[in-house]
Amino acid sequence: MEKTKQHMSITYFRKVFVRFVIVALGCLLCGPAWAQVRASTLNDRARYLAAMPVSSGSPLKALEGLPAYQEQSRLLSAQWQRIQQQRWSSLSAWSATQVRPHVNAGSPMFYMFGGPDFLNAYLVYPGASQYVLCGLEPVGRVPPLEDMPPEDVETALRNVRASLQSPLHLNFFVTSEMRGALRHGEVNGVLPLLYVFLARTANAITSVEYLRISETGKLTGVPEDSKERDGVKGVKITFTHAGVSASQEVYYFCEDVSDKALSRDDRFLHYLNALGPGNSYLKAASYLMHAKDFTLIRDFLLSRSASILQDDSGIPYRYFLTGGWHVTLYGNYTKPISDFKWAFQEDLMKAYHTPGEAKPMPFRTGYGTRENANLLFATRAVMKPQSP
Repeated sequence: MEKTKQHMSITYFRKVFVRFVIVALGCLLCGPAWAQVRASTLNDRARYLAAMPVSSGSPLKALEGLPAYQEQSRLLSAQWQRIQQQRWSSLSAWSATQVRPHVNAGSPMFYMFGGPDFLNAYLVYPGASQYVLCGLEPVGRVPPLEDMPPEDVETALRNVRASLQSPLHLNFFVTSEMRGALRHGEVNGVLPLLYVFLARTANAITSVEYLRISETGKLTGVPEDSKERDGVKGVKITFTHAGVSASQEVYYFCEDVSDKALSRDDRFLHYLNALGPGNSYLKAASYLMHAKDFTLIRDFLLSRSASILQDDSGIPYRYFLTGGWHVTLYGNYTKPISDFKWAFQEDLMKAYHTPGEAKPMPFRTGYGTRENANLLFATRAVMKPQSP
């Protein structure tokens, strides 16, 4: 009897071992299938944070019943629809006639000082091959939400919505608000906001890669949990738009672009220069390039941009009067808001008051009030040669 039990036990463990080997071999041989599951999970995380339905087979489906998700879905969807009608549809339609026909809309798109504001960049240049965004906020992370306690998932949802209030209502991020809402917790940094903007613009995420920049300006991948501090921290998100097969990329870099920082470490400029001429966008840029502390990034944009679209908080108007720029003004310019009254531009005011010089603009943007919403669109046919 004991021999029979022993034989049965050995047979059982042999079967378990064989099954283990089969599963292990299957995992080793099915790399592409694993990648597809991971990509689907990334996209479902984005859709969940954006309070949009996830795929039917997603482990996040069960979390759609959480009260914070239901509240997120109700409030965010209503806000999104209202602002889409009030502002974003006008911006997209305006760009389709006033901007994109006059540039190579598929070129890289530079958005310095924009933080995670992928939304406005995408509305103006929906066909860009690469979007390069830059700000001071850390990249952060979005781990598998299904592995988090439900109360932590609800906290993440509330923090994301809190960080979106200023860009949704004011059309620009308030740095202190964003840092406060997404500084703590497992879901943190700007990455969850990029996820929301991508999902809400009908884009599907296919991959996410964390990056640093080498001394020569080359991008190299780093593990998500890397503690490495040497080099610029960044992230690349590859995505596709609904019904479009070609993929696009959005890059975000946590980078100080002041002269002091770039003089000490210029690898970010090396990376930007290697991308070639692009279309630049500047909005709510705190008038930083009006001062003497941001000349290097200003000179880069002026020398390596085929076009620049900006409000008056970007590059001072006087820099577009030379260098072969063709300038078109839109909206109205009176004076900056009180926090930036020192940046008033008398020459820009004079240009706006020249009869026939400024065209109408059917929306507000940046810091612009109803009386002071403006955009400058500068293009040129001949690029200055790149410095060796």
